[in-house]
Amino acid sequence: MDVQSLKIDRGTQKTRNSGGGSRRRGSNPWVGRLLIVGVIAVLGFVFQGPLLGLVRGLTAPRVTIFEVVEPERAGVAAISGTAANGYIVAARRAALSADTPGRIVEMNVAEGSRVEKGFIVAKLFQDEFRAAWMRAEAELATADANVLVATAAQTTAEVTVTQRQKNLEASGADRQESIAQYELAVVRFERSVELVESGVSSQDELDQARSDLDAAQARVEAMEARVSAAGVAVQDAEARVEQAKADLVAAEARVGERRAARDLAKATLDKTEIRAPFDGIVVLKDAEVGEVVSPNSQGGSNARGSICTMVDRESLEVQAEVPEKSLTAVRVGGRVLVFPDADPSRRYEGRVDRIWPTASRQKATVEVRAKLEELDDFLIPDMGVRIVFDPEETNPETPIGDEDPDAYLIPTRCVVDGEEGPVVYVVARGVVEVRAISVLKRKAREVAVTDGLRPGDRLVIDPPADLKAGDSVTVESDD
Repeated sequence: MDVQSLKIDRGTQKTRNSGGGSRRRGSNPWVGRLLIVGVIAVLGFVFQGPLLGLVRGLTAPRVTIFEVVEPERAGVAAISGTAANGYIVAARRAALSADTPGRIVEMNVAEGSRVEKGFIVAKLFQDEFRAAWMRAEAELATADANVLVATAAQTTAEVTVTQRQKNLEASGADRQESIAQYELAVVRFERSVELVESGVSSQDELDQARSDLDAAQARVEAMEARVSAAGVAVQDAEARVEQAKADLVAAEARVGERRAARDLAKATLDKTEIRAPFDGIVVLKDAEVGEVVSPNSQGGSNARGSICTMVDRESLEVQAEVPEKSLTAVRVGGRVLVFPDADPSRRYEGRVDRIWPTASRQKATVEVRAKLEELDDFLIPDMGVRIVFDPEETNPETPIGDEDPDAYLIPTRCVVDGEEGPVVYVVARGVVEVRAISVLKRKAREVAVTDGLRPGDRLVIDPPADLKAGDSVTVESDD
């Protein structure tokens, strides 16, 4: 092994060390330091905003804010009175169905159709019912004809009675005449007997008187038989009159029966035409042409129970569930304001019409109905609304919510009573501004403000007691 090759050359090492040392002693260490300071200064100038924000974020108080939104008339009105959510409902609502089973052959309405009372909404198959009605009409005409026949028969019988009564009267007169002749014949016979006995008259004259007497007696008996026959004829004619009267009564009764049958057939035929019971609008169509409907439709049946559902627009009212604790602010006849959820800028006035006599145990609410003073096409059944009740009604000429419909609604926790009036703390770019406001109405949790705010303002909720204008804050969250 060559040990010499591992030996260190001390002279060469010293020469290198001495050369390096001379170069370090020749450089200035402050140049690098100044360069570093300059870089730091430039970075500080460029990032001074974020750095200052970071510092403020670490030291500034953290606050919760509320952002002011556009005024909502329903919310402002709620400050003036008790409010509740509700719906537009129809007091008159009807699910139209057929009184008799049948198949729909004509449908004249759809959802949204406006109909008048009596309008034919739908028709069922009616050929057999029409045939039954026509048959009943024919039977009624026959019964009417039978009445005419019975009336004529009664008239004829009455005429016959009159004629036979006259015959009876004539027979009676003839009988009286024959009796008179008989009495005369008796007188003559008795006189002839006396004359014969006295010898004044002959036997022939007596025989003639006897013959005349017998003839007169025979005529009397014949007249008696004739009178009796005439009386029997009168009784027969009178019996026929009574029979004719009975036949007429029966015929008239059959007319009533046939007329009732005709009316029943017509009513059954009319049942195949489903008509609107009142002026209104169709809100639901439950059946189509070709389907079978039945008034006795059951769960296992394929028949429809109703054809369509319609409501009376004039009966639209507001239904609201009012919490029991707020019921003292509601009274029958009290004024209300109604704001549709679809467009809260619309406002409808009305009056409380009735308060339900029972409460909901599960929801602890009482149902209230209010009648609207004016209706328009915007309101439709089952539309959600916000209803505001006026508990005091101090000024009937100024409806609730009319004080200033452009007021802003903010939480009561944002308002601080300052030395000169209520103020709020507005945050803009992390800096607090103290702004005076004009309060319209106050409630426990909300305040209606008319002046001093605009949409988009960010208000401090529950501002710290030591917070003042110009302070920096950190927004913790939005409410």
